[in-house]
Amino acid sequence: MLQRIMAMVVGTVCVLGAPAALANLIQNGDFSDGLQHWHASSASAINVRDAGDAINTGTGPYGFDGFFSGDFVVLGDRRGDVLAHGGPDEGSFELRSSVFTLERAARLQVNFRAVLDGRAGDRNDYFQVAIVGADHCPPFLSTLLKEFLIDGGWSGDPYVGGVDLAAGDYRILFRLYEAHGHRSNSAVGIGEVSVAIGPVSEVPLPAPAILLASALASLLTRRRRAA
Repeated sequence: MLQRIMAMVVGTVCVLGAPAALANLIQNGDFSDGLQHWHASSASAINVRDAGDAINTGTGPYGFDGFFSGDFVVLGDRRGDVLAHGGPDEGSFELRSSVFTLERAARLQVNFRAVLDGRAGDRNDYFQVAIVGADHCPPFLSTLLKEFLIDGGWSGDPYVGGVDLAAGDYRILFRLYEAHGHRSNSAVGIGEVSVAIGPVSEVPLPAPAILLASALASLLTRRRRAA
């Protein structure tokens, strides 16, 4: 009987001390199902491609230098590599996730991989990442996580950031802006998008549980010696 109680206490200790897993709130964050669960502002200039596509295998200002090993989404380019067959050269291109809900105030952990490419000197072209309200307009009055100037290119492996939000309905939004009058194309590749509540630290073990486990272990040892 004592051994059974001891096992139950140890089991409770293990459960209390185990860290919680971080569940991804974003559906289809790896784009393996194309743009399902995503909302794109352009049907042609926002598209999903695989690692063998010319924009990923292209080098220098023509592509992403093999940055992606799986599916990814492109903003600001219709087909082929960045400079030879791409376009459009100007405009605003936005990609939003489906709505995710926070039942309570929480800190979100945001992860994604992204690569930006274009000609050096395109300082008026930029890429933004934000958490926006489900029906918020204009979108960038919400929480801007990061802004990158194109200016020849940038890559992150991966981007990791955190943001504190109240309970509510939200989306993650990616936006590429290509300035009017610049005739060199810029493009952004995005993959492995994850938004999770956390990170969650380990739950501290209550002191009474530690004392009870220690006392039971001591009593069990004494009984075995007496036998």
